[in-house]
Amino acid sequence: MVAGNVHKKAHQNEAVTKVEFLYADFFTPAIVDDPLFVAVKSKKAKDDMCDILIERNIKTGEEKLVFESKYELGNVQCVKANEKWLVWADGDVWGSEVKFYAKNLKNG
Repeated sequence: MVAGNVHKKAHQNEAVTKVEFLYADFFTPAIVDDPLFVAVKSKKAKDDMCDILIERNIKTGEEKLVFESKYELGNVQCVKANEKWLVWADGDVWGSEVKFYAKNLKNG
């Protein structure tokens, strides 16, 4: 996977981080401290939907695959995260089948 660029600037007494992705499509990013979780369209996707979920270290740009859709024409969406949990939905592109997943970020 290809990392994008990260830009930081001061904005009204807060640090703002701009993250640029080199993916055709991405959807529902969620951030907890440093790791950014986001659904993206993989190179092998057979449609225009985001079919994988990645974890991206904002400081280094390093990325890890967290989840790959279980459907041939998959759609990973509804990514949410807090200090303890990462949750997301995986379904087919028509929305006729959807499964929800949760990952404990504290103990894997």
